[in-house]
Amino acid sequence: MKKGFTLIELLVVVLIIGILSAVALPQYTTAVEKARITEALQNIATMEKQIDLYLLENASIPEILCYKDFASVELAGGEWFSDYTPCRYQTKNFNYFHLGIFSSRGYIEASSRGVGPTLISENKNNGHTYVKVGNWYHACFTLETDMGRKICKQLQSQGWGYNDRDI
Repeated sequence: MKKGFTLIELLVVVLIIGILSAVALPQYTTAVEKARITEALQNIATMEKQIDLYLLENASIPEILCYKDFASVELAGGEWFSDYTPCRYQTKNFNYFHLGIFSSRGYIEASSRGVGPTLISENKNNGHTYVKVGNWYHACFTLETDMGRKICKQLQSQGWGYNDRDI
């Protein structure tokens, strides 16, 4: 008698693997996006604190695009590029810009390097939907993508402004 699997048995195994993959993949994608946003939120919070400290000592942000104190801030998962206009910190998932020239009180933009949202934190409200947290106004812009909308809606429940449009 020969030992082996029948075609039906193999098809059943492939079907079970397909069903498990269909259930697990969306959960995995959601977990990855949450981790990316957590990285961005932590880096933005660190930048806000550094700018607040600088403002306490100096009263305003300098006119230069990338000043030494800010480019020396330790952030997670990337590196500073001070030769670029403006000062930029780049990770696998986001480009972070400190645009001191646009605001004497501080401005941080975290732009997704994929289909996610753009997160903005600044010391003044420029007319979009922002939510004030301490000295900073927080806003999430979807860039009109489904993933961006999903992430911005989650951030809205955590106290961020929600803007369903391009910047």
